[in-house]
Amino acid sequence: AMRTVLLTADGSPLTMLVLQPVFAPSLPGPENVSAGANPGRLQGFALAVIRPQVLLERTLQRSLHDPNQVVVNVLELMTAEQPTLLAAHPQDDQTSLAEAITPAHFKQSEFQAIQPLFSFGRAQAIAIRPGPQFYAAHPIYAGWLTGFAGLLLTAVVTLFVGFLRKVVSFLYYRQATLERLVRARTAALQESEERFRLYFDLGLIGMAITAPGKGWVQFNDRLCEILGYSRAELASMSWANLTHPDDRAMDIVQMKRILAGEIDGYTLDKRFFRRNGEIVYTLVSVGCVRTPDGALHQFVGMMQDITQRKVLEQKLYWLAHTDSLTHLPNRRHFLEQAELELTRFKRYATPVALLMFDLDHFKQVNDRYGHAAGDAVLCHVAAVTRQMLRKTDASGRIGGEEFAVLLPETDLESAWQLAQRLGQTIASSPVDTEAGTIAVTLSIGVTLFAPIDATADAVLSRADRALYRAKHHGRKRVEIEEPG
Repeated sequence: AMRTVLLTADGSPLTMLVLQPVFAPSLPGPENVSAGANPGRLQGFALAVIRPQVLLERTLQRSLHDPNQVVVNVLELMTAEQPTLLAAHPQDDQTSLAEAITPAHFKQSEFQAIQPLFSFGRAQAIAIRPGPQFYAAHPIYAGWLTGFAGLLLTAVVTLFVGFLRKVVSFLYYRQATLERLVRARTAALQESEERFRLYFDLGLIGMAITAPGKGWVQFNDRLCEILGYSRAELASMSWANLTHPDDRAMDIVQMKRILAGEIDGYTLDKRFFRRNGEIVYTLVSVGCVRTPDGALHQFVGMMQDITQRKVLEQKLYWLAHTDSLTHLPNRRHFLEQAELELTRFKRYATPVALLMFDLDHFKQVNDRYGHAAGDAVLCHVAAVTRQMLRKTDASGRIGGEEFAVLLPETDLESAWQLAQRLGQTIASSPVDTEAGTIAVTLSIGVTLFAPIDATADAVLSRADRALYRAKHHGRKRVEIEEPG
């Protein structure tokens, strides 16, 4: 029996070896006579080398790049009944050697070829035809139904492959974009953290991070400097213990608003106790950090020492509202207090009295004893007035030697009695100065707040008229003008 061997390289068939046994001829003839030949005896083997690539190039007139697209059958033609299939390529296409050969094996067409082969008096044939992979790659050459199905399958596969390529391309682009975003956000986060750490350690302001129910998480050295504590001492103390008692209430209100989710931070002026007992004025800003589900995670606080600014503000406020000589409220501040008292009077209808007085013949005091002695007299009158008033009362220097007194919840009779006592006290307490002892008297006008008063100036004008009536009637007396 003939045997076929395929020699391959890298999985691609290159050469087909056909091994043919050779027997001594059994028919007489001159060409078959050989010395010592025995009919039917095996004399050897014939080796035929067949190159499918060359045969296919002759048949299809093109190079064959994929041998798996063709089927090669080696047929024995000299059998008694019909040709017999001896071998095949691919190997899994090989059928039984006894299988009958159909006429299709010998049909010459554009896509099938028969190549005769004669070796040692035997006749074989090499039948080459396209295989299933060829028709899958070239569906137009198949039958109309098979071709249409192959074409449709090709189109579907092509579209699907194209779609997959687009999907893969989109996913790759999307992944690359996300990676760029992640890298950018990671770099921004790192930069933000480095910047925060720089500000935290720079020490321009006090900074602290606290956790609800856990106290300090971390704080910087500047916070220790502001509060006057070492790091170990500050770590053992709470935020509430450091806060001035008068400021705890407003701090608690803001914290409750944060816990309720109404706000995420607040800023306020706040006082703290330093380690040495001094009060330090600060501007505190507090913000909260929440988890993705909205739960409170940490507080971030910033503290700026504004003690010098507060001291300056208090000094400016004092200068703007206080008479620098007598340390009584000046005219502007006294009128502001009178306006507030007028508002309360109209709301609660409780009586309010107003006194207005000045020093009799004060110009003569300045001319005779000098302005320094005159200033001493004014300070004496201011001090006596403060001593005689209640904590709820208010006094002020309205002009050069003019003074005024607010008396909340005081009727006209009580106001008149106080005015009499004040005048008598001043008259009976002369002032000792370097220029000599100086005795002075007062002229006083008294009035009440009235519902018809639109402003505090209206009340002050009414008391001023009573004052000048007292001067007109001889000074050193008290006059009353009731609301008309």
